[in-house]
Amino acid sequence: LVFFTAIFFEKPRPYLIMFFTVLIATVTIEILQLLFLTGSTDIDDLILNTSGAMLCYYILKRKRISNLIRRLTFGVWNNETE
Repeated sequence: LVFFTAIFFEKPRPYLIMFFTVLIATVTIEILQLLFLTGSTDIDDLILNTSGAMLCYYILKRKRISNLIRRLTFGVWNNETE
C-alpha cells in the first residue's frame, strides 16, 4: 500500500497523512473480514500492518534506497523529499 501510494501521488505525503491512510485501509479490511466472516479479525493485524507500513515508508524515504528504486522502476518512483 505504501509503495503504490507513493508512486500514485506526485508529491511525497507527510508521515501523519500516510499513517492515517494506512490505518483507515487496515481498519476497513478488518471490518470487511468481520462482516463477511472470512479470515480472522484481530487487533494484532491492525497494529502490525500499520507499524510495518510506516517502517516501510520511512525506509523508502531514505535517499539511497529511493534512488535505487527509481533506477529499478525506470523513473516511475518519485524521490523528491518533503
